[in-house]
Amino acid sequence: MAKKMQKGKTGTNSRFITRTRAVKKLQVKLADFRRLCILKGIYPREPKKKPSGSRKTYYHVKDINFLLHEPLLEKFREQHAYAKKVKRAKAKDQTQLYEALKARTPGYTLDHLVKERYPSFIDALRDLDDALTLTSLFATLPAEGQYKIPPERVATAKRLCTEFQAYVVCARALTKSFVSVKVSQVVRVAVLEDCGLRFRLFTFRVYTIKLRY
Repeated sequence: MAKKMQKGKTGTNSRFITRTRAVKKLQVKLADFRRLCILKGIYPREPKKKPSGSRKTYYHVKDINFLLHEPLLEKFREQHAYAKKVKRAKAKDQTQLYEALKARTPGYTLDHLVKERYPSFIDALRDLDDALTLTSLFATLPAEGQYKIPPERVATAKRLCTEFQAYVVCARALTKSFVSVKVSQVVRVAVLEDCGLRFRLFTFRVYTIKLRY
């Protein structure tokens, strides 16, 4: 007689897990779970059969089990417990204790993740294009408090871009370059303008604006 299969031990149920169950299994907040997935390079999956519903976000069970041994999990828990102490001191109007605790907020480093993702210098150079593209993007953005873009971050991005360009010039490392200009959309704008003469004369002009990126 064949052995009876237990429910949830085989098939899609055993290979995939929902985000809610993954957060409970790791015992972290949703924001920390998202940050950890970004740092470790773990992304949601799309199983063919979704046992818990089509509106759920699924992850591979092996990826979640891989996160269980991540040292950053303990750091996130320590920060969460420390934040409770700071909040408690603020609620009790213990200003001196609150300032002291806030000044000693624990942090964490990502050195082991960098070594894990880029074991050699060549591997790091292969992913340098994405970092430079993002840095160039922040260097051209205006500092907006509404979108949480501080002026210091924009200034740092501009400095990094300038330093990298200076290194390329000094090392004579630039071999090829190209400029890509694509016309994405043509917009016609009708404007009623004053000619500025003694008598009122208005002209109706149509501008053709090419949006480029």
